[in-house]
Amino acid sequence: MVRSVKGQFICWILISIAFIYVVSTYTEFTGNDVTNLLFYMVMISSIFNAGMATQKFLDNRKKDHSNH
Repeated sequence: MVRSVKGQFICWILISIAFIYVVSTYTEFTGNDVTNLLFYMVMISSIFNAGMATQKFLDNRKKDHSNH
């Protein structure tokens, strides 16, 4: 498990980019299937989690700079 915030941030960004690439490359988004909705929801969740990791990274970085 990655304990540093910077490591978590990098992992979330890489995972989000890889997930979106794989889903958009190998999935045909035609029709009104439930699976299409599921893939979209998971992609949105992945981006949201990456955004939360970004916010956490920036907040910790501000704290570190204000303490010095």
